[in-house]
Amino acid sequence: MLHVANAVKVVNSVDSDEIIWVPDKNLGDYVSKFTNKKMIIWEGYCNTHDMLTVKDVEEMKAMYPNAQFVVHPECRPEVVKLGDFVGSTTAIIKYCRESDCQEFIVGTEDGTGYQLRKDSPHKTFHFATKYLVCPNMKVNNLKKVARCLETMQPEIFVPEDVANKARLSLERMLQVK
Repeated sequence: MLHVANAVKVVNSVDSDEIIWVPDKNLGDYVSKFTNKKMIIWEGYCNTHDMLTVKDVEEMKAMYPNAQFVVHPECRPEVVKLGDFVGSTTAIIKYCRESDCQEFIVGTEDGTGYQLRKDSPHKTFHFATKYLVCPNMKVNNLKKVARCLETMQPEIFVPEDVANKARLSLERMLQVK
């Protein structure tokens, strides 16, 4: 079941038969299954999603046999294959909210739990492992964001030619429907 924001649409919109995919090899593998283009996939990955194993999921399914397994495609391909639903963070939250199922095993970063519980307080969510904690996402918090907005610090400078190329890429990606 494909629910990956617009990654496949973006890949298919590119006027080339070959795509260089960065930064996530697992997401690249998933997207490659929905296109005829040759994908040259960089070996990078999200260390948080990549650490989830088939064993972790199988143990959780044994403990919670009525739960559906919802998984982010940045997890390993063999883990993604076990998913009852595969999707982006936004798609997972929406699926769980709209599903008739009352119990889920979640295969994505644990910060998603807040929104899942807020949107579906009557449902039960079990994270597939206690290790789905992204240290990079935990670096920022509301206090730090408020301080940055109040002081406009730190200020980050990007060379204009790099910024223009990045902006063009983002604008093109967002135009894909």
